[in-house]
Amino acid sequence: MAVKGYTLGLILFVCLLISGVINAEGALIISPLNATVVAGESITYYATDTDTNTDVTGAATFTTNGGGSFALNVFTGTITGTFVITVSYAGTIATTAVTITPDSPISLSISPLNATTTAGAPVIYSATATDSYNNSWNVTGLAAFTATVVRAKDNHGNYWDVSQLATITTTGGGSFTANNRFFGTTTGTYTIQAVYDGKTATAVVVINHATATILSILPRDMTIMAGSNVIYYATATDAYNNKWAVTTVATFTASGGGSFISQHEFKGTMTGTYIIQMSYEDKIATTTITINHATPTTLNIAPATATIIAGGEGVYYLITAADEYGNPWIVTDTATLTTTGESLTANHFTGTTAGTYIITAEYAQQLAFATTTINHAIATLLSIMPINASLTAGGNVVYYATATDEYGNAWVVTDTATITTTGGGTFVSSPHEFMGTRTGTYTISATYEETQATTTVIINHATATDVYGNAWSVTDVATFTAIGGGVFDNLQEFVGTKTGTYTIRVDYGELFNTTTVTINHATTTILSIIPQNTSIIAGQSTVYYTTATDGHGNTWDATGSSTFTTNGGGAFLFNNVLGIIAGTFTITSKYAGLMATTTLNIQHDIPLSIQISPLNSIIMAGNVIAYHATATDLYNNNWDIPASTATVFSSDDPWGTVTGFLYTAGEVGTWTVTGKHGELTDNATVVVVHGTATAIVIEPATTTVAAGDTVVYSVTARDGMGNTWTVTNATAFGSDDPRGTVTGFLYTAGEVGTWTITGGYAGLAASATVGVVRGTATALIITPADTTIEAIGTMSYTATAMDVKGNTWTVAGSTSFTTTDSWGTMSDNGNIYTAGMVGTWTITGECAGLAGSTTVIVIHGTPTVLVMEPTTIAVAAGDTVKYDITARDIVGNTWMVTGSTTYSTTDPWGTITDNLYTTLKVGDMDSYRRERGFEYQCYGYCETCHSHGIDDRSTGYSYYCWLKCGLLCHSYGYIRQ
Repeated sequence: MAVKGYTLGLILFVCLLISGVINAEGALIISPLNATVVAGESITYYATDTDTNTDVTGAATFTTNGGGSFALNVFTGTITGTFVITVSYAGTIATTAVTITPDSPISLSISPLNATTTAGAPVIYSATATDSYNNSWNVTGLAAFTATVVRAKDNHGNYWDVSQLATITTTGGGSFTANNRFFGTTTGTYTIQAVYDGKTATAVVVINHATATILSILPRDMTIMAGSNVIYYATATDAYNNKWAVTTVATFTASGGGSFISQHEFKGTMTGTYIIQMSYEDKIATTTITINHATPTTLNIAPATATIIAGGEGVYYLITAADEYGNPWIVTDTATLTTTGESLTANHFTGTTAGTYIITAEYAQQLAFATTTINHAIATLLSIMPINASLTAGGNVVYYATATDEYGNAWVVTDTATITTTGGGTFVSSPHEFMGTRTGTYTISATYEETQATTTVIINHATATDVYGNAWSVTDVATFTAIGGGVFDNLQEFVGTKTGTYTIRVDYGELFNTTTVTINHATTTILSIIPQNTSIIAGQSTVYYTTATDGHGNTWDATGSSTFTTNGGGAFLFNNVLGIIAGTFTITSKYAGLMATTTLNIQHDIPLSIQISPLNSIIMAGNVIAYHATATDLYNNNWDIPASTATVFSSDDPWGTVTGFLYTAGEVGTWTVTGKHGELTDNATVVVVHGTATAIVIEPATTTVAAGDTVVYSVTARDGMGNTWTVTNATAFGSDDPRGTVTGFLYTAGEVGTWTITGGYAGLAASATVGVVRGTATALIITPADTTIEAIGTMSYTATAMDVKGNTWTVAGSTSFTTTDSWGTMSDNGNIYTAGMVGTWTITGECAGLAGSTTVIVIHGTPTVLVMEPTTIAVAAGDTVKYDITARDIVGNTWMVTGSTTYSTTDPWGTITDNLYTTLKVGDMDSYRRERGFEYQCYGYCETCHSHGIDDRSTGYSYYCWLKCGLLCHSYGYIRQ
């Protein structure tokens, strides 16, 4: 009983001293203790002087360190928090705590108020309630978010965060994924609404599109006519199906066929199917465009000249049209073909009548011309002239051979036929001039190829006649003379050499007679053509003439019997040639098996148009293209315009230069190079692509990011001309952030600090700076961890926040600590733990919605009380009693110390060994206790001090007085003095 009473009193005294019920230097009590009130409510405090057991409320002074104000002893709380209430009286003080909680909220706030985010990136909202006393508290977890921080306000102007309590919702655009974290996905402006305790607050969130993941280009797979334009439009779509137009910022290029005459307007000029490519950021979209030819502006027929055989296979013509952009296409089946003679079936020309014919092609109001010469076929018939000639001995006759083919085409073959006689004379001067010398009838034969013709010749003698009419031959004795044209090479054989009609005289005796002889030219041995080596301009014509000469120098005009041809450049109509195609060509005249040639130089007409080349080029910026101009006249003759001739070149490339005919590419894009010659102009298209990179730039150059968050980097290359382009996907990125990572162009921030992001592309390097600040705390670490202390011992705890990347920082000042030790306490400043009950307990820290914990093992402190059991027992002399000893520390922890306790007894006859007592003599144990320093102490009402103790049934006693009351106490207990 004495041990138990001592322990109880000490424990209660210490507890009341700690709680502020009594002052360590005096005896003043304040009540109520540790009250909790709502802001706006009042509480009445009382003060008692324990020395006199007197109510001193009216004479005491009450004060507070905040949270409200006193009117005498009535305290009215207005500001939320825990505050100290102090009462002072007669130099003594007592304290207690008061906790003020918020009143009902009168307003609600939400933050952030107006947020802008990218689709896919979260926005964390919080709600704060405020009461009428301006107290605010977080109700985020209790608020319902439609789409942040929500603050409530009470009537006292208290604000408090209600983000965890408010209901927060959104009108659309996304959803809340966890607590108050809003995840936006659909672009637009939306309202975030928080509702808490009947109050509403709103905020606005603007959701922008995320990075493009898909590009689309319209229109798709177009078909247009050369010279037409197409306007393209580009649309980007992000991972959340948000779409936005990027036409004005996208880059459009074509694989050929034309050029973009504006940022996104394409003009097609060359037929074919080409790829239109659009690029935006790192994405590419493509479509196709098919360009058909425009209206024809020129027509061409091939072959332009041809020679065929009468009755032969003929010639097939190919008709080709071309538009103003030089696109050709075949129109043979749809063109209309006509001829100046013979037969034309569709595009197939055949004929049987020898001659030169003009073929005309017409298509879409365009004309083209060609000439075809039909030569005779194989001879099937041969004729010889004259037929059945008669001449006087010594006379001559010239024979001519004419061949005719199966189609009735006739031509002179005298010079190539073989003419023979069966006798009567010989062929002189030429192979077809026969001189008769022997009277008689003979056969003249002509052979040509596989044909033959014959005729007869009768040779009569020369005669003399007397007065009687007798005639006899005096040929051998008469004298023949000729007046020009030739000579007699024997008595009567005259050889004519010069063409013309001459007199032949014969003298016999005194008689003479005359006759005439006509000498025709002999076989042609020389053929000449005039004019020689002449020049004309395309579109002009010239007339040719042929002169034949025989072996005796006789000449004659053979034009009418000659066949004129050219190996190109134009066409003959009889002996008149029309020049069309520029160049030097051979003019040929054929007559009597002989051929004469000359040259005809056809010069181009005045230029009708010019074309510069190359027409379409792709070149790297900084490189050079040499241009030259070609002129074309009305007859489609083309010729290079010499560099010395004034052709002025220019370009609309703002960074490019043109020096003479040399263009140096500048800015990336599609540009026009213009050539001007006189009043004629032509354009060429040049597509300038970027040159070799000379520098790269990383964006953003500087930025700040929270650990765990990401930064999307882009790299732009620049060439020597200043052109820039994105090379992000081809760049190797790196970082010196030891905890950061780089995946492609995406950097995930790691360790807090300032780091360098590097990029390498094509041997070039660039860097950017990134400042990493700590991220949102994801874990709370409480230190020291897993400690062991004695009851009443203290431990100072530190709270360290850690983000997702392992960055840590101290948050002890903003951390609320609790313990599962029901006898233990945490200090007013929150981080000092005073150990209580023996056991293994958890110390928990909470900060910003995160919790961390550690364990503490509490062992008993220094024993302050020993309890022996049993406390009172009646035994017979000689009996044995076994005692158990329990130790209790100042907090109340108990433990068995039976084995380590030293025992003794006042029984002079009894013995005690360890905890085993053997009685030998009956005695008064009370006297024993008094002798050893124990006194009585009352547990109930005390007549001496006239006061009641404190109910402490946990100790097994009902009451315990504070004063030594002497012998008049009506209850018993023991306390060591």
